[in-house]
Amino acid sequence: MGWIKNKMEARGVFYIDSDENGMVEISGDAPVMHEDMVKIGMGTADIRYRGEFKKWSIDLTISYNENGAISLENIINMINAGGYCCGIGEWRPERDGQYGMYSIKKSF
Repeated sequence: MGWIKNKMEARGVFYIDSDENGMVEISGDAPVMHEDMVKIGMGTADIRYRGEFKKWSIDLTISYNENGAISLENIINMINAGGYCCGIGEWRPERDGQYGMYSIKKSF
């Protein structure tokens, strides 16, 4: 979308704070077991079981350079675009799926 060309550039613009393992806590309903048919190897089908979060949220703390070239508003727009185009988890839009999309609710 023209904001940043690659992941390395983004690392110099903003950071999303996380724990020592690079994780953030998911809030919301407990996950439910979801069963998926997957293709493995030479077209062989198998079943995979995954946790599905039906309603969830994550509180993110973003650190950025207030005097930098990219504003907080543009950073939020980039994260929103990622939620629409890429998503998170299995069967997200980036992998031809329909789940894992998200959007940002701002609270300053």
